[in-house]
Amino acid sequence: MSRKFTLTDEQQAIVTEITKTYDDKPNIIKVEARAGSSKSTTAIECIKAVGGKILYLVFSKAMQLEMLDSIKGTGTHPDIRTIHSFAYGYAVSKNNRLEQHKHIKVKPKVGFLNARDMKDIKDYAERYAVLNHMEAYFASEYTSVERYCASLDIEPTETVQAYLELYTERMFTNKVPMTHSGYLKYFHLLLAEGAITDMPDFDMVCIDEFQDVAAVTLEIATHLNSHRFLFVGDEYQAIFKSFTGAVNGFNYFRDTGVTLELSQSFRVNTSLASRIEAFGRQFMTPHFNFRGFDYEDSTVNTHMYIARTNGALIAKMVDLIEHNIPFSMPRDPSRIFALPLTLIFLNSSNSIHDAQYKFLEKDVQKYDRTPKLQKIYSSSRAYIKAKYEDDIEIQSALKLIPRFSSDTIVNTSKKAKAYYTSGKTYQTSVCTAHSSKGLTVDAVTLLPDMNTMMQEAFAAESEVEPHMQLECAELYYVSCTRCRHQLYNAEYITS
Repeated sequence: MSRKFTLTDEQQAIVTEITKTYDDKPNIIKVEARAGSSKSTTAIECIKAVGGKILYLVFSKAMQLEMLDSIKGTGTHPDIRTIHSFAYGYAVSKNNRLEQHKHIKVKPKVGFLNARDMKDIKDYAERYAVLNHMEAYFASEYTSVERYCASLDIEPTETVQAYLELYTERMFTNKVPMTHSGYLKYFHLLLAEGAITDMPDFDMVCIDEFQDVAAVTLEIATHLNSHRFLFVGDEYQAIFKSFTGAVNGFNYFRDTGVTLELSQSFRVNTSLASRIEAFGRQFMTPHFNFRGFDYEDSTVNTHMYIARTNGALIAKMVDLIEHNIPFSMPRDPSRIFALPLTLIFLNSSNSIHDAQYKFLEKDVQKYDRTPKLQKIYSSSRAYIKAKYEDDIEIQSALKLIPRFSSDTIVNTSKKAKAYYTSGKTYQTSVCTAHSSKGLTVDAVTLLPDMNTMMQEAFAAESEVEPHMQLECAELYYVSCTRCRHQLYNAEYITS
């Protein structure tokens, strides 16, 4: 069944612009799509208008499946791929090789690096540094380790840089497993060298979530053969850059192509949208536009609680369980509870198996063998609290332990896991601001730490850097635009 609807003026302007061609340059359209503004629908209309061979790149399997579902019944058949599966096809499956690796005929083995693979590095801290730099280099725009290291404010030590060169080359020559980020970089290098001869020309290349992309992905895009590019995202939903090292594609291509806007949200009601627009203009940019949608029915059936930290989220789970209210969550609660449970059972006789928090094991060992620290701090947890005073997740998790008993936290984790694995969708849901992205409910309640975040960032005496203030405002904006009808406890969205 064909879809019948009328494009807004903004949508029509984008469709008209993307069909243009130029003799001397590619047609590059960047679309600033505000929360709930039907960016997928607009992209589909562009795909229909352009026709031919379309490549649509996304960054997760979930996004790929969502777009595949959206495209059904439209009569179009774009190649919708995750950036990693696209790179895998050329760098692994087809085993394309750089000139210096032409002698290698066996396909790379994809996997993860472990201690056995990196046994040359005896020091744990050096191994950790090498792994981190490998990931950062693979995600970067640079085509050599040397250029990557030279770009850093603080270059790695000569030893770390030497190991970085060594293990990158070992990975690219099949001596250690090729990681997922590794073959993405190798694909970039293949394109930069012109080593791929069987890639087709595309009538249009689309990239979704353009505000949160790895620099290597943007460089890959510049090497694809197409005379049309459609980049879609929301510059003010760039909430993952602190965690993933992603860059803002709108900034990366600031002086390239044409920027158009989708300011009409089909999710948020008109009254709330005007308040969000005022928030955006005050805390993000004076040019922020955000218009809402007039609903005929404003019934509230679904309700989401959104927190800044896992600790605040767990506290809400305790409350919901005490009131016998089941809840859904978009993330596996095992990750949400990992840090609090690690801290509860933290002592020198217990090894920490979670690699993300393995570093705390050394802190406990240091505390146990240092009488001076034992005189200053009453426990290893007190020492960790002081040492990581600026780590919001550690501080939030540590506050849970005296507030609730260990048994309460453990039992809450088990109950949350049971809700998660049941496969049921409940009317109430809980999540952090970061994991709320892409979700829609009828009503949202912000938990107190969301307002505390804004208060600390924008207080008159605040010393928070402007870029971090913007990140806080963006996180607040994302959280407040998850709901259709009602928003509660959002102190910075004034009436």
